[in-house]
Amino acid sequence: PDSLSDIPATSQAMSRVGNLPMESLSVSVGGPSSSVSRNRTELRSNSSGGIRQLSASAYPGSPTGWELGRRPSVVFGESETTEELAKTRFMRSNKQQKKHEERMDKNRQAVEDQLREFMKRHFHRKECCLFEEKDAGKCACGEVRDKHDRQFLQTGSTEKWAAEKHLQKVGATNAFGRIKLINEGFDNREPINFVRLCDEDDMGMILDLMKTHWKMSEPQQPSLCISVIGGAKNFKLEGRKKEVFHHGLIRAAQTTNAWIITSGLNLGITRVVGNALEEGRASHWEKASRSSKLRCIGVAPWGYVLNKDDLVNKESPGGQFSLDVEYKISSVLGKGQPVSLNANHTHYLLVDDGKRNRYGGSKSSVIKAQLQKQINVTEKIPVVLLIVEGGFDIFEEMESMISANIPIVACDNTGRAADIIAFAFKKLHKSDNKTLTEAHRADLLNRIKEAFGDNLRDPRTKEVSPAKMEEMLQTLLKLVSNEKLITVFDMNRSDDLDLAILSALLKVMDAKQLEDYKRQLNLSLTWNRSDIAAEKIFTEELQWDTASLEDFTLQAIKEDKMDFLKLFLNNGLIMKEFLTVKQLRNLYRSHLKAGDKNPATVQIRKLLGSRARCKSAESVRLSSIRLLLRRLIGKFQSPDMDEDVGGRDEPPNDAVDGRQLDRPFNQLFFWAVLFGRQTMARFLWRELMKLCRWLWRPARCLTRWPSRCPVTRMSAGGV
Repeated sequence: PDSLSDIPATSQAMSRVGNLPMESLSVSVGGPSSSVSRNRTELRSNSSGGIRQLSASAYPGSPTGWELGRRPSVVFGESETTEELAKTRFMRSNKQQKKHEERMDKNRQAVEDQLREFMKRHFHRKECCLFEEKDAGKCACGEVRDKHDRQFLQTGSTEKWAAEKHLQKVGATNAFGRIKLINEGFDNREPINFVRLCDEDDMGMILDLMKTHWKMSEPQQPSLCISVIGGAKNFKLEGRKKEVFHHGLIRAAQTTNAWIITSGLNLGITRVVGNALEEGRASHWEKASRSSKLRCIGVAPWGYVLNKDDLVNKESPGGQFSLDVEYKISSVLGKGQPVSLNANHTHYLLVDDGKRNRYGGSKSSVIKAQLQKQINVTEKIPVVLLIVEGGFDIFEEMESMISANIPIVACDNTGRAADIIAFAFKKLHKSDNKTLTEAHRADLLNRIKEAFGDNLRDPRTKEVSPAKMEEMLQTLLKLVSNEKLITVFDMNRSDDLDLAILSALLKVMDAKQLEDYKRQLNLSLTWNRSDIAAEKIFTEELQWDTASLEDFTLQAIKEDKMDFLKLFLNNGLIMKEFLTVKQLRNLYRSHLKAGDKNPATVQIRKLLGSRARCKSAESVRLSSIRLLLRRLIGKFQSPDMDEDVGGRDEPPNDAVDGRQLDRPFNQLFFWAVLFGRQTMARFLWRELMKLCRWLWRPARCLTRWPSRCPVTRMSAGGV
């Protein structure tokens, strides 16, 4: 049969698998009619009267969710009226609620105090300490005189202004906490965590802030970091390109629980990324709850943020700085004017290098590059750089990433820098000797001149400098010469941007040993791309066995990735070697954790508590599961399960733990059915049917021609 619904009778099917009688399957696990799941309450009166006792066979309010057959009782006298009892309960409930709120307030206050202390100790701000008028009444730092902090401003000095000397770290940061957006329609948004920090602050402390205080690695460590750079100002993606980019970016980020890093300001590619995240929260192809957990980090220049003074902490009535600030998002873009933050980011690192009202040359890009390298090296999180369009400064950041061995995906047909990179890469690696033809060279120079001519002009003649063009050409060819680090994605012809990102990561992992292949397989499994694993990992170069595939098989089973389980079975996995008593027990325990809210899991947890007397997931043994199955479906025999007895505090029995199961597919089938894993159950059912057909043919032959059986002849001969 192709599905469980094709089986003529469920009881008959289960009896084939587990040697069960057909009449035994009468209880539906987790169904509304299950007698086990109903709470039976009865009101009893004692012989002396005046005392009533309310008892229950199962207590659904158990804090752990495990129903242990306890009978909690509430005793009260007849003199108390129903109204008095209700009032007493109400007052008690209010008192408990008040205590709980007070305790929560104290904990929250302690956390905020700890955050204040951490921010003030490790992060700083910069100010210009000498006003030197340059143009339009502005200082060399970019700010007017009135906006300089008079506390640090030098007067009467004849010194010449120098950034290294007069842009000084003057004290602890004064802008950090949570941004509450006050725009209409943004009322229900989660606050945005942010901090103003100095470009000289310790990168290790920045990572500590992200992990420890902002808890960005909870509840799950990211498997990828995607850095997006490209077009500024009014750059947009329209039509099909917009759909491909939005869908690919969100799918890649959600699959890997990725951190997304941008330049943070509400313009160009950063706004495009923000729109993709906003669309992902409401899209039909992903649940909003998952999209809302995506972390998008903006690393922006403090001096170029519109209305940055609104982000400075205000003193609260208690005498401390409030961590909550209000901010209004703006979409207005004025020439040479500061730009608003973007509403769809979850975290902001606002880098203060002392300069004001200038975007080009900001140290925020340097801090962003350092952060990405630190994430890649220290946190062991793969980083990929995504280039969409882009200006002249893209090549500097690209060079920084290549030096750190970080792969790059250039989105072809998006314009300017990305198109030039894609063209140079394809033409260079298309030739056998890895050189450009004269025609391609001339074409590339013309593209560079058209896109970046203003950046390549001679300051004296104001004309485009041939020497500067040649210098840029050589720099570009050097950057794209590393074939493993560059991947080109054609926005006009391809649909799967997420696949291009995965391919870029696999290319940079030069698989030579088993551990290298394991890292590649881990990425493919995380992305659920069994086709990529089959093509690039399971080749004739490496022979896999059960031991090397054990962790991946367990992950595939837990995450219901049947294509990978099939792939493993076809490439060295032996199920009988994999599914030991300990492995099966841990499978049950991992799905019985209190945090799992799956309806089937909750129901099984209750049944194990009330019927098998299990107090927690850690106390569950296979003998408990066997007892549960026996009570649910009647006769059930499993010697492997019978031997797995004992409590959580007893020392492990290595002999039992390592025992291989006689019928691993059967045991896994029962696990899948109990926890509502339909895809897994169907797959295992087909595997069992294959085995049954394989055994049925010789059995039929023995039935028809017993005289031909060697065992029969030996028995007849008295052996």
